[in-house]
Amino acid sequence: MIIANRFAADEECARFSEYLGWLELRGRRASTTRSYRSDWQDLTIWYRRNTGLTFEGSQLSSEVLAGWKRDSERKGRSPSTVLRRLAFARSYVVWLASQKILDEETAALIRQEAKLKRKERAPNVMDSADVHQLLSHVDRRGCFRDQAIVYVLLDSGMRISELVGLDVGDVDFSRGEL
Repeated sequence: MIIANRFAADEECARFSEYLGWLELRGRRASTTRSYRSDWQDLTIWYRRNTGLTFEGSQLSSEVLAGWKRDSERKGRSPSTVLRRLAFARSYVVWLASQKILDEETAALIRQEAKLKRKERAPNVMDSADVHQLLSHVDRRGCFRDQAIVYVLLDSGMRISELVGLDVGDVDFSRGEL
């Protein structure tokens, strides 16, 4: 099935449909292909609005990608959405280059522009009054299991997924270690 998009050339729509099939063959999840399809459609709309031209993969460049990224950030897209869009662009460029739609030099420049750059985020920390209120509530109303969970999380800095993955054998009672 060919994806319809009035902002992209018919040949590009057929090409993008092939790309989605390639993603499926590589085992990508349906949610990933849906997101990448949405990203592609957003890119084609942005391209048409900024150039007046119908989008074709051969017109993709590092400047186009940088402009689309800036527009996404300016519109208040979350950092994770922008990073996913960059991941889509890198993947699509690799495929376009493998199909000889883009030359290797252009593809390398686009991949460089699309490098994922995560901003370091400081963890959210509860202030001491909130911690004391939480502990007071858990001590009064929680069972021993709930109390153990809260105290381990607060005292160890362990992630919830790490705590959930613990087994009885992971506890060394003699040394007081997890």
